[in-house]
Amino acid sequence: MRSATRHKNPLMTLVLLMFLGGFGWASWHFLVEERVFANDSRPTPPASEIERLRRLCHEALLSDDCYDGITSFNWRENGSRYRVDVQIRDGCTQQNARAIARRLSELVERATDGYPAEVGVLVLGRELWHFVP
Repeated sequence: MRSATRHKNPLMTLVLLMFLGGFGWASWHFLVEERVFANDSRPTPPASEIERLRRLCHEALLSDDCYDGITSFNWRENGSRYRVDVQIRDGCTQQNARAIARRLSELVERATDGYPAEVGVLVLGRELWHFVP
């Protein structure tokens, strides 16, 4: 009769070692390098600065045929970035929305000390494109 002892499989040991190594690398990457749980909140910029950026974005998009208006422009304190919601006209394509979002994000980043902008492009109140830098 055979005893119920556990036989160690070297291949399974290698697989478990590789799994633990991969998990350790992913943990290091996301927790230390990317700082996923970091809470680097910056104070809200003055209202005059937010209004200046809003006006700058509005003037930059006036020549665009799809542009209909900025619905909101605010500061995300925990994300340390601006959030812009832009309304475009019905009938504009996703390609137009993508171009407007990227253009606005780059404009805000240049106009500030490198703070990026998260841009949501809306058509008839529904989000068509969302750009996160």
